[in-house]
Amino acid sequence: MPQRCHNFSWKKNGFKQARHHLAASSYMLNVHQSELNETAEHNEEFDAKVEKFKHRSADVARCWAKYGLLLLSNSRDRLMNHEDIDTICALSTDLAKLDLTDTSLSTGDLANLQFETLDLSALENQITDQFLLTLDDARQVFQNAKSWLERAHSYYTLNTLASDYIEIVQDQTQLYLNLLFFEESPENQAKMHKRRIDLMENILKEINPTYYMQYCKQLWFELAQTYSEILYIKLDKLKESTERPSPGTLSKINNFIDKGIYHNNKFVDSFRDVNTNQLPNTIPEQYEKPYLKAIMANGALYSRYIVLNKEVNLQHVQASLEYYKTVLEYCKRNPKAKEALPTEHGICTEMSTLLPLKIEKLKQEIPSND
Repeated sequence: MPQRCHNFSWKKNGFKQARHHLAASSYMLNVHQSELNETAEHNEEFDAKVEKFKHRSADVARCWAKYGLLLLSNSRDRLMNHEDIDTICALSTDLAKLDLTDTSLSTGDLANLQFETLDLSALENQITDQFLLTLDDARQVFQNAKSWLERAHSYYTLNTLASDYIEIVQDQTQLYLNLLFFEESPENQAKMHKRRIDLMENILKEINPTYYMQYCKQLWFELAQTYSEILYIKLDKLKESTERPSPGTLSKINNFIDKGIYHNNKFVDSFRDVNTNQLPNTIPEQYEKPYLKAIMANGALYSRYIVLNKEVNLQHVQASLEYYKTVLEYCKRNPKAKEALPTEHGICTEMSTLLPLKIEKLKQEIPSND
């Protein structure tokens, strides 16, 4: 019952009730653990109870982590959607104070979702039930959620419960993603992105795409986006600097581009037919937007390479053009894709007009071999 109630609560921003019911779940687990510790006879029935306890403890730890992750993401969204957070947005985290029109529960019912006979204060005080405003607020929630995920990982291993293990890693990467919103330092943001990359690349080394293609697709796409985020942080820093960039700095920037393109290609190539190695004319609807965005992202990434050789630069611009044209050709075959991505389609159309001019200019600047 407590876990079901917390699911309803946090979907409605009712973090007060969600935290209370998670604390009740943890309380009952602590009671059960005490009972197990007092058991004198250790037999098969006892071992089964211990196994079930470990499983349920891992599940509750994941729920606590999900609570923290959702509190971080909803706090981020709240800050992004309101310029004057103090005077305009007074959204409560108490279900009893929210106007919920899509539930049959009354305000009184919501106010009474409490376990009055249980002392849950110590468990509740592990984490706030209020929206987050500062980096310090966010960091505390992040650390708690990270600890809960590590606890869950002690039960869900790659060898025994691989899908759960992978999803926990994905939750870890999302924790860093939500935390960096509160971080103002670009350098620290880049470090958090790097931690996300390490988590995702490590898990990709351990799983077989044949059996876990769904997860691999998600990880490839996310990795490409993350490398792009680091790239743009580094490029902004380069623009602000008055010093000439070192060869090492330029090499790092180009390496981020290489990695972004590599993972975008892995994602796109995952849709190729296993027999013909051809890409389909139409991508399944749930993947269509990320598929086109990955191709378009490669067009943008190729234009970011920093090279002195004009022939190499020309090759990059030509490759960039081909990616933009690929998006336009797909949308021509599938008009609904254009409707779903009007902004992206407009950018591809513009770039397909501008880049041929840049290509011709570069060709004129390259000395003839004749």
